[in-house]
Amino acid sequence: MDSSFAPASELTNEPKNSRSSSKNTTPEIEPQSGTMCNSEPTTAQVMDILQALIIDSLLLMPYTKTPPVIDLVLDFYISGSIISLNERKIFLTEIILLLMKNASLNDITDGQKTPFLNNNDIKFTGQEYLLTNIFYMTARFVDKLWQQMLLIDGREVFDYCVTLLNHVKRTASRTPSLANNGGNSLYRSLNRCILYLLAYPPAPFNITLVEILNKLMYNRLLVFGAGNHDPDFIGCLTYCIIQLHKGDKPILHIPSQFDQQRTTTRMSFRVWEELYVCKKPVIEEVFKVTLASPFQNCRAPNIKGTYDQIFESAFKHWLAYVEGEKNAIIRNPWDVHNNIQSKIQKVTGGLTRLTSRTKLKKDISERNDVRFDQYNTESNKQLVNAKITLIEEFWNFGLMQQENSYVHTKRYVYQDWLQIEAELIRERAIWGPKCCTEFTKWTLDNTEGPYRMRRKMMKNVFFYLHYPPKPDSEESVDPIRPIKSRVASSYDSAKY
Repeated sequence: MDSSFAPASELTNEPKNSRSSSKNTTPEIEPQSGTMCNSEPTTAQVMDILQALIIDSLLLMPYTKTPPVIDLVLDFYISGSIISLNERKIFLTEIILLLMKNASLNDITDGQKTPFLNNNDIKFTGQEYLLTNIFYMTARFVDKLWQQMLLIDGREVFDYCVTLLNHVKRTASRTPSLANNGGNSLYRSLNRCILYLLAYPPAPFNITLVEILNKLMYNRLLVFGAGNHDPDFIGCLTYCIIQLHKGDKPILHIPSQFDQQRTTTRMSFRVWEELYVCKKPVIEEVFKVTLASPFQNCRAPNIKGTYDQIFESAFKHWLAYVEGEKNAIIRNPWDVHNNIQSKIQKVTGGLTRLTSRTKLKKDISERNDVRFDQYNTESNKQLVNAKITLIEEFWNFGLMQQENSYVHTKRYVYQDWLQIEAELIRERAIWGPKCCTEFTKWTLDNTEGPYRMRRKMMKNVFFYLHYPPKPDSEESVDPIRPIKSRVASSYDSAKY
């Protein structure tokens, strides 16, 4: 490979993994300690549950404030976890392969009735969002491919995109809106997958490059057809083709390597011919040049002359595309739905919708400030320690608050208990002492109050003067001066 492909390696800091060169097969994952293995019943059941959740979520309307279920599964991150990068790649590879091999998704895009669509509850609710979500899910597969988070080399994703596009083309006559809305998204996913395969060909490079170029020629009606009109893809593909055709100087003492390089050069020129015939106006528009006319009996001009003519512009275009892929990795993947929604609101919305959209963009920009790939072991430890410190402080504060509440409550209850106890054992109370004789008399205190009848009592030393004993006979009564009123008396006075 030429050194001009080097900028693509800056997309991620993760080490490149060796990929299998077998065609359309799942890579053999070596069993490691702590890695997933679908042969285990528990693991298979968990993967089936995740697959069912993702497929069921395809019927939901895309929301702008929350990411789709497919993003939550593919972009999961557990702070402070012991999951290694290789284990994450194994998980992502397995779940994506399960989804790509799901036959019901292909039947849906082909317009066939499946048990997935036979439910009457979803007949008029979620079917309109189903195909859009499938196309978005395909784009997320390609995102993980560019992030180098999969243990497959990308040819499986390419075949999956081609299959979906063929289904869409077959159903375009019955559902024109499907071809218009989903075609651009699927073509973009296919284009990104092609550029990834050309930038990161699996080992051995020459053999796999020939296979990839053969795939492009076999599917040239899709790759170079009228539906695929993305100028960025045409410019980047032109750059990759002229780089592959130029190649490195072959080592003559290794005949097999020389033959492989010659085959790669021949196949790259065939792809260049198809690209020139189908997309010549687009190439001239992208690079702002006029391509030379081909020689007699040739379908395309010589790549060497074209290389000198457009290499500098093509290289800048490639760098811009790579930078765009880097920004796409950093940006939240569900921004696609937000952009579509914002365009609709610009046409139909008022100031209220404009305000809500501005607030939504601000919230998303704040979430973008923290990237999952910036976390390392040291930062994870700091985050965990910070969380533990907060929990300890909250626990200590709760204990101190509970202890203070207990002390205050005990003091208040104890004081009330003393008052009640004094009230119960006081003199003349229910449990009061028997300290007085029967001749002790009591009178009300002059102090007014709500508890006067119970508490404000004092000994009446003048009782027997105020209440003399009743006379024994009627002789003591003066008949000349009778008493106008009866005199109060007491039987206890006589005893006293």
